[in-house]
Amino acid sequence: MKSLILKTLKNLIIYRRGETGRQSFLLACMDKSGSSWISRGFDKMPNCKQVSFVPAHGAREQEIDTWSINYMLFKFSNLNTIAQTHVKYNVNTRNCLIRHGIRPIVLTRNIKDQLVSLVDHWRKESSDPMYSAYIERSYFNEEFTESSVSSSSPLEYAVILHAPWLLNFYLSWKKYDSNPAGKLPDHLKPIYITYEDFVDNPYESFSSLFRKLNLSFNDNELQSLISDLGSSKKTRKNVGIKGRGEMEFSKDEKATHALNRLLNLYQHEDLSGIC
Repeated sequence: MKSLILKTLKNLIIYRRGETGRQSFLLACMDKSGSSWISRGFDKMPNCKQVSFVPAHGAREQEIDTWSINYMLFKFSNLNTIAQTHVKYNVNTRNCLIRHGIRPIVLTRNIKDQLVSLVDHWRKESSDPMYSAYIERSYFNEEFTESSVSSSSPLEYAVILHAPWLLNFYLSWKKYDSNPAGKLPDHLKPIYITYEDFVDNPYESFSSLFRKLNLSFNDNELQSLISDLGSSKKTRKNVGIKGRGEMEFSKDEKATHALNRLLNLYQHEDLSGIC
């Protein structure tokens, strides 16, 4: 009975989306990479909607889920949809993308800048355990200069606990062609974008992305979108200063040593996209 319901729902979704010609996208992203800002920009475009393809967040891997996708695509079958998710490329990701005709957009950021922004996030926003590590705001004192339970700095915590996930995320998509999960059909091949490009030139970056996605837009819509994003308090936009990570790491010898040890394990890989 469950498989019959799923098949019927899938057929309804395919029919309705085929009738409207709408598309679906997965924004697979490093955290603190401007993903909320970019997906919010997509949401502000005509006939577009930001959705979720995972059943829950919190201290779990953000694996996309067939039932969540079915629900969102059926509910918003008359709209183009995008789901912002911190998800690696794996067999489940591949199967879901092919099954539902979803094209991935892969968003990355310089790893040092990302880790510094992550510490900012711990300071200002969330004390909840996250998908890659169990870390709470209470681990640190009020000034967040050092841990209340060890001599480690917040930045060293970020490196040791979270940087391994960042590298695994990056390489799972960067080495997509040789990933054991297998390739996607040509029309679903990943589109790669960077935080740095969107900070440097948001107009050109958004327009380039929308063209690649075959989404129509005009200059007024795009200018208005960027202006609205600049004044919004809902996008979790980072400080946006490239190279800030390099400066902060230069002040933290232990964090630098921890990151260098980790990166040395990947000397054989091309990490130029995030280092």
